[in-house]
Amino acid sequence: MGLLRDSFLDLILGQHDRAEGLHRLAIQLYTRFQTAVEPAGERVALPPFDDLRQAVLNELLDPEQGLLPEYKARLITELGLPPNVLTNRPAPTNQPTSK
Repeated sequence: MGLLRDSFLDLILGQHDRAEGLHRLAIQLYTRFQTAVEPAGERVALPPFDDLRQAVLNELLDPEQGLLPEYKARLITELGLPPNVLTNRPAPTNQPTSK
């Protein structure tokens, strides 16, 4: 999960190539571990990769323990997430409200 965290932090800093490299490395390590675990049968498998990625992202965006607001905004922008991702409220629209 450290590689994923570092990948997100590099995105914030504008280090896109490094962020992509760390993300790919995280996927490779995850895949290798999962492949090694299957034959052993004794070890507990990891959750799906996307779940791990989302857990790291949730930690970084956590309102109380996460990144500074400026960094959260930058990460949201870099990932192309909707601006309401922090509040879970609908995104504002230009449509008039019904009365």
